[in-house]
This record gives sequence, C-alpha cells and structure tokens, in this order.
Amino acid sequence: MNQTYFCYEQLHPMQSSYDAFVMVKIASDSGCDVQNDPIEFHCNEWGTQVPVFYECLSKIFGEIKSVHNGEDVNYQEESILRIPLPELNEFFTLVSAEEGEQYIQKFKEKMNHICDYFEMEMKGEVIDHSLQITLSGYHGVYYYFLKKLVEIKNEVLDVICERKAKLVQNIRNEVMLKMVHDRLGKTIDVSLNNQTSVVFSQIMNNCNFEITQENSSDEDMMNILREHLEDSHVRITTEEDAA
Repeated sequence: MNQTYFCYEQLHPMQSSYDAFVMVKIASDSGCDVQNDPIEFHCNEWGTQVPVFYECLSKIFGEIKSVHNGEDVNYQEESILRIPLPELNEFFTLVSAEEGEQYIQKFKEKMNHICDYFEMEMKGEVIDHSLQITLSGYHGVYYYFLKKLVEIKNEVLDVICERKAKLVQNIRNEVMLKMVHDRLGKTIDVSLNNQTSVVFSQIMNNCNFEITQENSSDEDMMNILREHLEDSHVRITTEEDAA
C-alpha cells in the first residue's frame, strides 16, 4: 500500500496557510469585505501568518496599538497589543456594576489561552474600553486567539442590543400604563419588565376592553389601546354631561 509523507518544508507552509485562511474567514464572518479588499493568506513558511493576524485584527477592530514588542523577563518573545473596543463604553452604562465586574472576569478568562499545538500563550485584560492582550512564545496557531477576541466583541454587541431593546420595551409599557391612568384614572399593577404583549393583555382585561386583533406588533398594540381609551373617554364624558 502506497503511503505519502510530508517533510517539515511542506508541512509548515500548509499549516501556516491554513491558520491564515481561517483568520481571513473569521474576518469575513465579522463583516469585513475581503473580496474587494482581499487579505493574502498564502504563507511560505511557519510564522509568516503573523501579519495576517494583525491585518485581520485591524479590519475587525480598527487601529491596533503596539504597547510592547520584544522579550519578557524570561527572555521569551512577547508582544503586547491594545485593541480598541469603544462599544465597551456603552456596554458598561447598560449593565450594573456587579454585572460589569462579572463580564470583565469572563472576558479575561476567555482571552487567557495556551495554544493547543505549540508553546504560544495569550493573556488579556480589559483596559480603558479596550482589550489588551499579551502574546508570548515563538510559535503558535493564531486563528484561535482571533476567534476568542471576536467572540468577546460579538457578546458585547449582543448585550448592548438586548439591553437597549429591554429599555425600549419598558418605556413602551410605562407609556401604555400612563395612558390608562391619564384617561381613566386607573393604576394597573403590572411589571414593566414583562413583554409588551403581556402588559397590553393585562391592561385590556383590566379595563374590560375587547381584544379584536391577535399577534399585533408593539406599535399596533399602542394604537389599539389609544383608540379604546379615546372611545371610553368620550363615552364617560357624554354620560357625565347627560347626568
């Protein structure tokens, strides 16, 4: 049976090219236009994928600041990079102080990673609305480091989107309850944290309003409630005038 073997001179270009290719794929999945602004991922030898790592970082996060590039106290190669993540500014205004500390610890643990195949290691921390990572060692697979950093950015964006949607929901619920109080003088006991559909249903039931439309949008529910309140207000005013 014939067998095929690869020598180091063949393996290293394949390994580094694969590492670079995966990093380009991560950049593409992150919304970077690598078709019109391509990133060269073919590598001739091990280590030549490092510029691809830096280029992908820049495309995904913006301008990267080099804090240190040299050797650590143990004479190992070391690079310290400051990666901008301005979204952290808004992120920390939307989470509580306790949650913020928990997220910082979570992000730090996510950035702390030792390469599964070589001796390279990444450690990180959150500093001034940015991610600061320290890469130490001579050889490593970089795509996993990039993957972890992108995961942090995506989680920050997801939490911002979720919390802002929750704020909008609570404001919408509060407006509906105020509409009822202003028109009918009723105070309805319902949590603002409930889904708008839940608050709407409780208001309609409490006011004995008929729900004629199911699966309405939040805007539709606001309009339906407004129409019912207007009709009810007119009816009450008419009855008082007749009396």
